[in-house]
Amino acid sequence: MSLPRLSLVLLAGALFAQDPIEYTYQEIYDAQNGHRFQPTVRQECRSVVFTSDGTVYTVGIQSNATDLLNSTRQFVSLGRWQGDHWSEIARVNELDGYVYSSGAAADNAGGLWIAWSEFNEVEQDFDIYARHWDGTRLGTVSRVSSGRGPDMRPSVAVTPSGSPVIAWESARKGAVRIALASMSDGAWNERLMTPDSGFNFRPHLAAGRDGKLWLAFDRWVDGDYDVYLRTASNGDWTGETAFFASDEDEQRPMIRFAADGTAWIHASGRVSGVRDSTRFELPAKVRDFVAELDRLDEFQIDRGGRFWFLHQVTSFHPGNPGYRAGRSPGSAGAWFDGKTLQQFTLGVAIGYRAPVFEEDGFWHATDMMMYRKAIEPVSASVRGEAVSGPLGETKRAKSRPADVPHETLELNGQIYTLYYGELHTHLGEYPGDRTIEMWTDRYYMNAMHSGVLDFGASSDHDWPSMTNSKYRVEQSYSNVLSEEGRFEGFSSYEWSGDAAGRRRYGDRTVIFTKPFSPIYRITDPDSNSIEELHRNLARENAIPWVHHVGAPWGAMDWSKHDPTAEPVVEITSGHGVYETYDQPRAVPDWLRRPPVGKTSVQDGLGYGKKFGFVGSSDRHDGLSGYNTGMLGVFAKELSRESVVGALRARRSFAVRGGEPILVDFRVNGVFQGGEAEIGASSPNIAVKVKAVSPVDKIEIVSDGQYIYAYEPSAESTSAEFTYRDTREPAAGRYYYARIWLKGRFKEPHYQQMEVGKYAWSSPVWLK
Repeated sequence: MSLPRLSLVLLAGALFAQDPIEYTYQEIYDAQNGHRFQPTVRQECRSVVFTSDGTVYTVGIQSNATDLLNSTRQFVSLGRWQGDHWSEIARVNELDGYVYSSGAAADNAGGLWIAWSEFNEVEQDFDIYARHWDGTRLGTVSRVSSGRGPDMRPSVAVTPSGSPVIAWESARKGAVRIALASMSDGAWNERLMTPDSGFNFRPHLAAGRDGKLWLAFDRWVDGDYDVYLRTASNGDWTGETAFFASDEDEQRPMIRFAADGTAWIHASGRVSGVRDSTRFELPAKVRDFVAELDRLDEFQIDRGGRFWFLHQVTSFHPGNPGYRAGRSPGSAGAWFDGKTLQQFTLGVAIGYRAPVFEEDGFWHATDMMMYRKAIEPVSASVRGEAVSGPLGETKRAKSRPADVPHETLELNGQIYTLYYGELHTHLGEYPGDRTIEMWTDRYYMNAMHSGVLDFGASSDHDWPSMTNSKYRVEQSYSNVLSEEGRFEGFSSYEWSGDAAGRRRYGDRTVIFTKPFSPIYRITDPDSNSIEELHRNLARENAIPWVHHVGAPWGAMDWSKHDPTAEPVVEITSGHGVYETYDQPRAVPDWLRRPPVGKTSVQDGLGYGKKFGFVGSSDRHDGLSGYNTGMLGVFAKELSRESVVGALRARRSFAVRGGEPILVDFRVNGVFQGGEAEIGASSPNIAVKVKAVSPVDKIEIVSDGQYIYAYEPSAESTSAEFTYRDTREPAAGRYYYARIWLKGRFKEPHYQQMEVGKYAWSSPVWLK
């Protein structure tokens, strides 16, 4: 393999070299003669594997057409480096469809065992499949997992005897287990490696040179993730060891072997080793450097024994819109040879999972490109410092936040319960492999254990970076990460598409009732208008709602609003409050950017549109930011159908400030969201509020006017009053309540802004 080298300057002596080494994207690209992995439309989950005879392979997920279309599907692909170019791609699975999380491990005869998750269209379920490549041809596809429920994220290892072993997430409603299968006489034998309960994720399986198998995975414990470790010799598995168990998230463990036999385990910002049942730690300054990284995404050991720590690892290619927008300027990290910690930066983003190191270079990839970076070989010796005491860690037990009590009320002889949710949040603007792998379950686990939310959804954009397979992965987790009667996950996405399309119609959050539903993209001719979207979603029993209605990048066209298809509108989010653009009358939070035209919520109501109110965060870091926006619904039970039914009936209200609150608003006895008959007397308005913070004031809003303000005479967290509007009743007139609570909430992460505490009932209209 003759490729030009880019030398790294090695500085000995001091633990830290003085200056980071910096490489531009152009230097790396030119040095590799522009080698592209081709032909390829898109690749995800790409990994690089060396076989026992030194051949370089890449395994990934590729699309069969442009990702702008609803019909585009994915397949598992295999490519081989031919010395100066990449081979034609071999298709590993048999049919294009929904596939993800491919992985591979080399056997001892120049071949590969490849495993992946594939969606079964008939059973509506993800299963684990495997196939062998002998260096010339692919063998028979075999199904590895059994039972119902999504089986995801396989990790493959091959024992020194050549036998394949696969570990994966075996998810069932309310639990995610780790399962493992080994092959005997051509058949896969499956077993559970964790209890048949709890939430376990991201297994990594590795085989040492001595034949010992190592299994690491992370588990949600008392509000964050911890890493657990098991090993096996001659088929006998040890019990679990809580290897990383601090109060921080320790996710996605990776196992790497050093030449002396030490197994080094990495997760998030931690790296520790195990040898002869003894724990080893890196020097304190190296540990501090790793912990202080923005995130440690990849840990590798090259053939010379040098440790590599990489962060800002993404799946972007310079041709992707996210890269052009400067969202992924490059990757960075450091290497450690036992004496010197040398920092470096790369002007190109390294693909997630992709870096694989040789003695004199490493291979890495983005979505569409494959590179080899040459380095000066180094003989390193990193043994670590032995730690006396137990191999594992003991975690201080924490109690789960107490769930908010559920208020009930009677409407027309039926009992309804108040539930809180946050249905509009994102894993990122352009989610890549890292965010799909690490943040999907993180969102649902944090929402489920918030003590406030009863339901939630991750609703990523229909950008091309979100393939249909990625949506199926998100939908799988939304279906199983729940607790019966306590938390319900929803399938969701954001119809936002391309710049021209979203400026025509505004953006929509789409909420599904079905476990798995197709994603209708604004970039597809079959769903590129609001009318087409409404027709498609009607078949799915799904509803869209409008959000950030006056945002300059996606302002609402109220002439396109269909109150039957879109029964609610988002009034508050991380973008601010779009209630009114009359700033003196607006709540102090108002908007982060100036609005466009007559697009406010009150403008929409003024056009005669009928819709209820909801709130959401529109957050982009994979966590619920319900403090900037959530919704309350009055539903008969905690289920998708019942919650969507409440939204269709407009039995909802919007909340800002993150605190639960009961809002009971009625006009002439008609509950919020409904239509009241014009009676012989003036409309009678009844308001009841029960909050956590003291009530500051409650305003009655009608036709864009603030006709009454109620201010409690004493410091109280509840208020109840009636008001009669003495104006001449008019058909079509609306009323709603705006509640101001005392105090402000300081958002701890993401935008880190102070949030006022408010709530808005849905309107009642006169007819």
